[in-house]
Amino acid sequence: MSRLLAGAAKVDITPEKMGLRLGGHAVNRVAVGVRDPLYARAVALSDGGAPLVLVGLDLVGLMRGYVEKIRARLPHFAPHRLWICCTHTHDAPDTIGFWGPMIREIPLRTGLDADYMDFLIERVATVIEEAVRELTPAAATAAQVLTPSIGLSRNVRQEGMKDDEIQILQLTALSGPVIATVYNYACHPEFFGHHHRRISAGWPGVANEQLERMFGGTALLLQNALGGMVTGAVSRDDGAFEPRAGAPFVGRLGRRVAEYVECGLRENGRPIKVDTIVTEHAAFLLPIENRMFRLAARLNIFPRWMLGQDRKSVTTEVNLARLGPVVMATLPGEALPEVGFAVKQMLGAPYPWVLNLACDELGYLLPESHWAQHNYRYERAMSPGAQTVPLIFEKLKELLRAD
Repeated sequence: MSRLLAGAAKVDITPEKMGLRLGGHAVNRVAVGVRDPLYARAVALSDGGAPLVLVGLDLVGLMRGYVEKIRARLPHFAPHRLWICCTHTHDAPDTIGFWGPMIREIPLRTGLDADYMDFLIERVATVIEEAVRELTPAAATAAQVLTPSIGLSRNVRQEGMKDDEIQILQLTALSGPVIATVYNYACHPEFFGHHHRRISAGWPGVANEQLERMFGGTALLLQNALGGMVTGAVSRDDGAFEPRAGAPFVGRLGRRVAEYVECGLRENGRPIKVDTIVTEHAAFLLPIENRMFRLAARLNIFPRWMLGQDRKSVTTEVNLARLGPVVMATLPGEALPEVGFAVKQMLGAPYPWVLNLACDELGYLLPESHWAQHNYRYERAMSPGAQTVPLIFEKLKELLRAD
């Protein structure tokens, strides 16, 4: 019999007040209402030892300093087994700081709201504790399914360069009910357009809710390599969205993704044995070559305490987890598909998962080959620097050797 234990929980993280800056689209946007709620979802996994907790937040991203604050609230847990990821919705509060008041898309001060960040830290700690309390003997089913290359997502920088596969892990209590349906897919949630001012989880919210209706339990999206620029199939060539096309597409995409997850489980799902959960962790100093990022931190647009003592670096991290034939790697930002494919190859597993926006949000993670390409000038401007991906690869290879 498998030694696997699993538990899940979710909690509402919709702000209790309006007027917060929204994260994404680089324009002056302030929340005036709520289209649909935001959630923190957590799935806890254990082999009888310290639990591995996978958390998905309906937020644009969360820098590692705040991840560390959440871990600090939970001293009785193994901190490096608490993985905090974001869905990257562009219609949630600014949790990075970059989308405060702007002139010509240049931020003048931070968009962070201190009260909301305190509220968020408390809620995420609460949902982790609840998921762990719910741990119960469980069985696991793994699956993968290939979605159509046309109709759901597109890469507006390089047409066709994207990962259309969904990785799926469903956890079922030995007593019968589904505990959680966890899935890994890549697509920006940003479809309402640049002037939308209502809070929304976007398509991940639709997909998660539909999966919860289909199976019961908690549904959890962990984004795959969505950077540079994997977005909705109805986007224009410049990556922008017209509200008339984008808004209905939110529901269509969410429902379609949920249907493919269900199809994958029905047609390709197979039980897997998880007797041990092995994790590896590496925290390392990353040079911030991007002068705009360094200036933003010094001006406290990004929290200045994120920078190292030299004011030119940050501490970030990568992680690995092995659950039988499922192997997961975390990346601290928005990897381009080429980076995601390279990580999958490194993992060499039957079910390779690449978790983006995981335990940090450093911006775009570009392969070295793209730094000279004019087409990726925006991604370069929103990336820590050319050393980022080589360093991430180096650390992941070290973890794989230790595994």
